[in-house]
Amino acid sequence: MLVGCRAPSGEGGGAGGGDTAAESPEIPDRVHLADGRIRDRSGRALVWRGVNVSNASKDPATGFYGWAEAEDYAALAAWGFDSVRLLTFWEAIEPEPGVIDDAYLDGLVERVAMARDAGLSVILDMHQDLFGRGFGGDGAPAWACDADLYASYEPQDPWSLGYLTDEIWTCFDRFWSDDSLQEHYAAAWGAVAERVADEPAVVAFDLMNEPWPARGDAEAFSAGTLQRFYERIAAVLGEAAPGRIIIVEPITLVQYGLLDPGVGAIEGAEVVFGPHYYHPTVHEGGAYDGDPTPMETAFAAYDAHADAMGSTWWLGEWGGPEGEAGGIAEYLADIDAMLAARAVGSALWSYDESGGFAILDGAGALRPDVQAALQHPRVVAYGGDPGGASWDGDTLRWTVVERAGVPARSTVWIGRGVDPSAIDVQGGESWRYDEETGLVEVEGLGALSLTLSPG
Repeated sequence: MLVGCRAPSGEGGGAGGGDTAAESPEIPDRVHLADGRIRDRSGRALVWRGVNVSNASKDPATGFYGWAEAEDYAALAAWGFDSVRLLTFWEAIEPEPGVIDDAYLDGLVERVAMARDAGLSVILDMHQDLFGRGFGGDGAPAWACDADLYASYEPQDPWSLGYLTDEIWTCFDRFWSDDSLQEHYAAAWGAVAERVADEPAVVAFDLMNEPWPARGDAEAFSAGTLQRFYERIAAVLGEAAPGRIIIVEPITLVQYGLLDPGVGAIEGAEVVFGPHYYHPTVHEGGAYDGDPTPMETAFAAYDAHADAMGSTWWLGEWGGPEGEAGGIAEYLADIDAMLAARAVGSALWSYDESGGFAILDGAGALRPDVQAALQHPRVVAYGGDPGGASWDGDTLRWTVVERAGVPARSTVWIGRGVDPSAIDVQGGESWRYDEETGLVEVEGLGALSLTLSPG
């Protein structure tokens, strides 16, 4: 059911006038990158609220798919998510050298279709942790390194310290110096891209999850070896499935301000910077102390790097663990507010049940702290260029700057089943609420706001 009305015009409002079509740049008929923003087919700036699907897919016993089915993707849409970062794995695609597992790709395509049918966009992520299965991680097939190194490896606590062991670092050293191994990786990506080339729901490719450098100068590695590797993969993807956004991740240590990201733009590709963020204390199960400085410092660095690329950034992983540690809802809300102010999208880690960073409780519902922090009205798309948004617990405020040729129509998620009489929009020309999608379309530019009355 659609409900709408004229909205009172507040200060800074108004739809803007004039025929700007003659000045309008050509807008691609797809999700794309333009002028430092991810945009939809009409040129509106998108702010993805996504989730990773999922940690469970790392388990070969699930076929590398996890347990999510069509009803799970539908539930994500009902909760206000608009995208998924869907994990895929080199070891699943190419279990033996030169052998592509078409049956696995069939299942992957089925899950993309499930997401599409739920109205979700898909970012495909080639995932790895600890190089591969041989070290208790995931990603590279066993044949990509030596069995002797797997056998001598001793698991570390926390697990991420495994990256510093000689065994794992040796495997990465070999990968980054072995053209043949990189060619296999590129071919695996190409096989995926060919299968989804005609699937409009697939909007982006995340080239490698949390790449680990070769030993030596990590910044030189990022600007040289890693950048060239990304250029190689982007060329394969551009040939197999043109018109997708390319997401390049820095090495993990970048999030702690220890290194310059190094990676950057790729000629002929629409490249978005794709860092992650995990608070060093919260990640290990500690309480959040309420100080947002570490996140602000990291995000300011991400802003600067994306600006230098002439692009934007997207937070491919973040979240907080379930448990007794205090302040997690506040931590999630602080990051949510920082992203909204920047009009930067993200994907939570992860769509799993109970424990760790799973966003669901044991009953399959959203965790209470996730609900408290994130289930509130938010801007999905800006009808022009974004000026950022904020939520104060009662009112969503956002600013839209006119952009030639782009409809001055913002989309706001408020949830399904809201009584239309509870919706108060200020500053726009008109608004319309779709009870089936939970979305409000607001016509107008400048300073806009939406308040939901309690009840």
